[in-house]
Amino acid sequence: TVFGEGMPSYAWGDRDRLLQVLGILLNNAVKFTGQDGHIELRVGAMEGDTLSIAVRDTGIGIDTIHQEQIFKKFFQVDSSKTRRFEGTGIGLSIARSIVQAHGGAIKVDSLLGEGSTFTVTLPDALFKTAHDALALKGFDALSVIAVNEEQSFDETVCAFLKDHVRELYIEPNGYNCVRIAEQQRPDFILINDSKIDHDAVQIIDHLRENEITSAIPVIVFCGEVLTGYREIAALRKDVYFVLRPFDICIVLDRIRLACFGEDAAGAESAQEQDQAGRDPHPHVLIVDADPGLLEWVEMVLHHRKVPCYCAPNVAKAHKMISEVSPDIVFLDADLPMKTVREQLALLGAAGVTRGAPVYLMIGAPGGLGNVPGAAGCIKKPFSIDDMVEIIENVRRARDTETASAEALS
Repeated sequence: TVFGEGMPSYAWGDRDRLLQVLGILLNNAVKFTGQDGHIELRVGAMEGDTLSIAVRDTGIGIDTIHQEQIFKKFFQVDSSKTRRFEGTGIGLSIARSIVQAHGGAIKVDSLLGEGSTFTVTLPDALFKTAHDALALKGFDALSVIAVNEEQSFDETVCAFLKDHVRELYIEPNGYNCVRIAEQQRPDFILINDSKIDHDAVQIIDHLRENEITSAIPVIVFCGEVLTGYREIAALRKDVYFVLRPFDICIVLDRIRLACFGEDAAGAESAQEQDQAGRDPHPHVLIVDADPGLLEWVEMVLHHRKVPCYCAPNVAKAHKMISEVSPDIVFLDADLPMKTVREQLALLGAAGVTRGAPVYLMIGAPGGLGNVPGAAGCIKKPFSIDDMVEIIENVRRARDTETASAEALS
């Protein structure tokens, strides 16, 4: 392993997912490199606080005509040299999905018989303390309580804050948080809404019911879209959110907003509402029984600031209608045509779509053709850019319609 000079101490991303990417790349390197070969892992920093991770091997290499296809789901190079290394053909597809979810890219440079280099680049993943002194101004006077029992959170967010704030108290549960907050009166409280014994809503309720802690700002790290916490926004003040995946700049923005009232660009508090009372981005509803697809799409769209809701079936989507009124729906269509038509009818009858266009996600060859009630199809496996392009087209159409209505009024 080779680390580039001047590497910062902190890199931001989903630890487990990025380790999964690294494992896939290293496993492939070992698989396709002989016993006398060489494998190198190189980690470095690039312009724009970009983290670069490269895995180089001296194995059998990949023919130029296959280098783009290897990232497609279930694709395998069919040759005598690779046939003995059979697998599922989904590893690199998974790796690319995870990297895209972090706003990054993965590429391969290879020559047949001369080895391969897979390079992952993650923009804005590095944080240079020396270059961001202004963002940390005043932090050395702050005290904070972090409610968390997740090791990766402790090793990233808490470890970073420990170096820059006056005092940091790490508590495993909501009860201890309220007790310590009453005693220490911190400047703000962090809640990692993941594995704690009380969820964020309950902890905030307890804090706000206590006269001593009622005005302490709270920052919640959550894996859901912000709209899922609107019940907090309606009744509680000084609550802010950080959606996963996040980078350190977002965390600093929230802290500065909560403690110093400095509204950084893009900072989002629980009280914020846009002029029309809705998010400027279209709200997206994904209906699919594949939990892997739901997790990937949700992660990527959240990273791109697109509100996304996921449901494993139409019945669950129906129950979510009180929480979300989607602007666009993507529906799994890898089902018999009759079932697809029935689900489209159910979505419309239940008021889930309310005029929102429905796009069918189809993996079967040949597609479905024109399906009444569907605005179009997107072919699996699709890139997130294909989905975002459809979402953007819906947004532009919505904005045009709104502008026309305002002009007529």
